[in-house]
Amino acid sequence: MKKHDLGRWPRLNCHGPLALKSKRPNGPKQDSLGQRPRCQSLAALMVLLLAGQCLADAPKYTVKTAKADLPSGVSADIKKTLQADSITINDENNSGVMKLWPVQNISSTASNDQIKNGLTYREWTEGSIIGLLQLEQPWVDYRKQTIPVGVYTLRLGFQPDTGDHKDTAPSTEFLLLSPVEADTKTESLAANDIVKLSKKATGNDHPGVMLLLIPKETSKIIELKSNDNTLSVLTSLPVKTSETTGTVYLQAVVWGHSAKR
Repeated sequence: MKKHDLGRWPRLNCHGPLALKSKRPNGPKQDSLGQRPRCQSLAALMVLLLAGQCLADAPKYTVKTAKADLPSGVSADIKKTLQADSITINDENNSGVMKLWPVQNISSTASNDQIKNGLTYREWTEGSIIGLLQLEQPWVDYRKQTIPVGVYTLRLGFQPDTGDHKDTAPSTEFLLLSPVEADTKTESLAANDIVKLSKKATGNDHPGVMLLLIPKETSKIIELKSNDNTLSVLTSLPVKTSETTGTVYLQAVVWGHSAKR
């Protein structure tokens, strides 16, 4: 995405040279048609224009599902949990960006009624494997960290409720990326263990993250969505418990970054 040089925009000062002249300079404060609200409207318009430009600069990705051989290095145990079809995302030159193999069943301890009413991410099992990701190009995650080409497990993680995370994302659920060489078991992991593994993907003190959005509409087909200045892939997944089976929906951000990182 192009970086906008916000420093080039003139400062909007309602009392400066850009202020709109009033026809009654010596009169009382202006109403909704006066200069201050107009300046505020201009500022709001610029914000909207910048947001629109961000979406205009979004890559032209395409998505499809197809059978694809799993990459080497994936443990036999994890291979058994994955679907045969991958979600394949290509760029405008039809070059591969990433492939994602979802799990055959989402792990949850939800009741029959909960599944019938629809599950939130918080009712999935934290630390469970959600899928496998093969990056075919270096990828910048939601926190603006560059993740190298490679193969990674995707485990469900919840953002800690700490001050430095406040308002950094529209939701608090993420998929954490961990190199397959380091993550070989299918059991769910504790939050601290996932973070420790995922730091190996970034090479720094923060895990590699793929933001999950709450689907506003659901469909059983794979599709790309544009919202919140992001591109995300939406898909349905089966969920199976000891009591029943059902369907859940996953919407994962494949392009776009936090405005506060």
